[in-house]
Amino acid sequence: MRIFPRYCFRLSFLDLSVCLFLALLAAGLGKTTLKAANAPREFSLSLSSSDVIATGNEWISLPAIRASDAALMSFNVLSMHDRGLLEVVGNTGSPLLDPYFLVNDEQVPFRDPEWKLIEYWIPTAHLAANGLEFTITYCAPPGSRGALIHMTATNRGGREVPIAMGLRASWGSLNRVTYTEVALRGERTIAPASWVDQGETFGFITHDTHFAWSLLHPGAKGRPSSPPVSLSPGLETQKEATLTQVNRRRRILSSASASRSSVQRIPPRRSDNGSTAKPRME
Repeated sequence: MRIFPRYCFRLSFLDLSVCLFLALLAAGLGKTTLKAANAPREFSLSLSSSDVIATGNEWISLPAIRASDAALMSFNVLSMHDRGLLEVVGNTGSPLLDPYFLVNDEQVPFRDPEWKLIEYWIPTAHLAANGLEFTITYCAPPGSRGALIHMTATNRGGREVPIAMGLRASWGSLNRVTYTEVALRGERTIAPASWVDQGETFGFITHDTHFAWSLLHPGAKGRPSSPPVSLSPGLETQKEATLTQVNRRRRILSSASASRSSVQRIPPRRSDNGSTAKPRME
């Protein structure tokens, strides 16, 4: 069994509203990876724990995905009003977005995973431990004014496992970047998104809302970890499930198929009076 939480960004600043496709990787890959087998190409990366990985599109950049644990340190967008980049960073050197997995209520040490690039630009981290497999994928589909995090957990062991996966968000600063970073002054806020149930909006307010971004978490519960107005607005989202055994599930399906194949059709038989009796199933 696999579960797929999808965490999505939505950005807005000034009078420009930007939204995010929720179609996930299929939308991002469909136009660029059509091959005979319809399978995207994957390329392994050799990284050290101090490296970062970048991805993005024409609207948003994710320049610092930490290779050691797949945490996102920042993202940025272009602002004509501010004549530079607007950079959203985490609190005091901490990650802006920190994905995590729990097994039996204990956090999985997602350290030094294996990294691959899908079609040269979609980074995917993979970690296997104790019969479980975990992946974290970052993608900013072309043309989308946002990005997403795709997390999966797969049980390949011999027992059922209670699992949870989630994301911690902590917004520490909004910087304007031309040649150097300059922290902007204003209030940072967090509030429920007004257009969708499972999502929160982070706002930056001066005399008006100067900039805002949203974190959508379909199928997962979200809980703010800070007051509505804070120096570092925070959010934690989580989704729980019980992973069944993949191999056992396959055996059950095979047994069901065998049972169905054992049903035989008996040819028509003639009664003593010469009439044809209806076929029966055994």
